[in-house]
Amino acid sequence: MKYLKYFESNIDIDSICRKYDIKNYTINPDGTVDVDSYVNLYNKGLDKLPLKFGYVSGDFDCSRNQLTSLEGAPSWVGGGFGCGNNQLTSLEGGPKKVDGSFFCSENQLTTLEGSPEEVGSFYCQNNKLTSLVGAPREVGEIFYCGRNPLPEEILDNMDYINKIVKYQNDYNIWRRDGTLDKYRFSDMMKEILEETNEGYFGDYPLKSGFLSPEVYNPHVPNNIFDRFITGKILGKTKLDGKYFISLQVEDGIREIEVEQKDFFNHKVGDEIKVKETN
Repeated sequence: MKYLKYFESNIDIDSICRKYDIKNYTINPDGTVDVDSYVNLYNKGLDKLPLKFGYVSGDFDCSRNQLTSLEGAPSWVGGGFGCGNNQLTSLEGGPKKVDGSFFCSENQLTTLEGSPEEVGSFYCQNNKLTSLVGAPREVGEIFYCGRNPLPEEILDNMDYINKIVKYQNDYNIWRRDGTLDKYRFSDMMKEILEETNEGYFGDYPLKSGFLSPEVYNPHVPNNIFDRFITGKILGKTKLDGKYFISLQVEDGIREIEVEQKDFFNHKVGDEIKVKETN
């Protein structure tokens, strides 16, 4: 360990690092602490972070505490960053760069302002989000925002959520009051569907060539709009008389409403194909 400078308030950084088993650290002249390893502050009863971190090469986990602020969080995390199950209402003060996944689920977030620009995956489920303002622009794998009071238009297009967060600022789909501009959203979705080589049958997106969006076909079967999804059950929830399962699918995690029989006839860990209800 390299001794450079302590905080002006003479906080014993070494004793704090020993207390939380933080190793391979360097104290910088500005009082920040770089860690060439991971930092595990999971379930430590914290209401604030005990140090001001700079760069952490591995994972940084401060989940399941009572944090109301990310002040002191590292500016750059080489692994994943976890701050779920706290009392956060904002991500301000959090890392600006996360090379791995970012977990901020189970908080009180009303905005994603303060998120890094680019992440591997991003999990913000079970918050109070009514918009996706501030979300990372580039998400390499999964963006999961289930169980938030988001606009219906967003929830109905979760298959394209990575594209939505990428282009939302370009199309200015959010008004100043945080509500969704449906006309601009519609323009954006048309561009996204063209980019992914898809079209519309009425308001329903379909692969190009499957049906012509412009031509009415009276011979289309009644179940043409049924949507089926296949994957592994990760969890099950009953809410307000409706049945939901979290499903691991090829392109990530989907939370879908299912029929009662599918909910009760399968258990966590089962591989299933179910019809997604409206």
